[in-house]
Amino acid sequence: FLADSLSSADASSGVARDGAAERAARAHEAARRLRSATGSLEVLHALLCEGQGLVADGRDPAAEVAAQRRAALAGQNAAMDSLGKQMREVHEDKGERRRLWLATVLAPLRDAPVAAPGAQPAGVKRRKAPVPKFKSLAELIMRHGLKGMTAHDVTAILKMHAHSSDMGSLAETVTQRATETGLPLGNPALLPSRREMGLAIRSAGQHWRACLQLDLVTRLAPLGPKPMADEVRMWRDHEVTASLIAAYATVAHAIVEQGLEDAWNMTPLINGNELMHLGVPKGRAVGLATSALIEWQLDHPAATREEAVRWMRARIEDERE
Repeated sequence: FLADSLSSADASSGVARDGAAERAARAHEAARRLRSATGSLEVLHALLCEGQGLVADGRDPAAEVAAQRRAALAGQNAAMDSLGKQMREVHEDKGERRRLWLATVLAPLRDAPVAAPGAQPAGVKRRKAPVPKFKSLAELIMRHGLKGMTAHDVTAILKMHAHSSDMGSLAETVTQRATETGLPLGNPALLPSRREMGLAIRSAGQHWRACLQLDLVTRLAPLGPKPMADEVRMWRDHEVTASLIAAYATVAHAIVEQGLEDAWNMTPLINGNELMHLGVPKGRAVGLATSALIEWQLDHPAATREEAVRWMRARIEDERE
């Protein structure tokens, strides 16, 4: 709808100022329509966050069978508890919760380009101020179609859109290895390395929990607004849904067990000045050395600063050779 609106606005605009106003009005209407979809998303997020739908009530024999299958796939109930814990972390923060819902609503438009401004009519001078360029229709909606959006909100949601797939790739690795090996989801042998998980969290930053949930929710089959109990049970007990949730639960549990929840804020054991003192050339090499150090620290969580210095000196010597 927004793409058609912007195209129509560009084609029909006679003066740049009028075209911009029309585009803004149509973007606002598109945002209003998208915003009305949050009802069904709230239901889905709440089900996952509170753990409802992850554990069958046991009264229905078919539900009990599905629960046993999910338990086998997840490996242990602790994995589901870890997933619920990470989701509650997001939902207890009202600002982050709102940003996550908006990120989910706008996810289909995160890669949709914004139509280029129409050509200027003959005899009309081009405006001095450049037309704002947006990376996607989602960004345009946030900046011009939604009220109350702060710069922090927009930046956070764009980061969720950009890096939710990084968190999702961890679950994809688990699912792929389970398919190849036949091992049940929840088996530690299926997990990505500690370094891979840590780097994914660092790319997502402080919003990694929201990124994990965003990627999961966008992959699950959608629920309609205000679903009935039977609809929720069928969705919950579907093999694809159960397997997908189990894969993300496995990742969430591994993150907790391996102490990676704060990996996004991990500091290097050696700062930039100290790296240069050890022999790292000034400039870009310092950043590369710092990145390598962070990866080494992820592989060696119990390492001391002295061990890091010895490793860095050996690395510098190897590069010189």
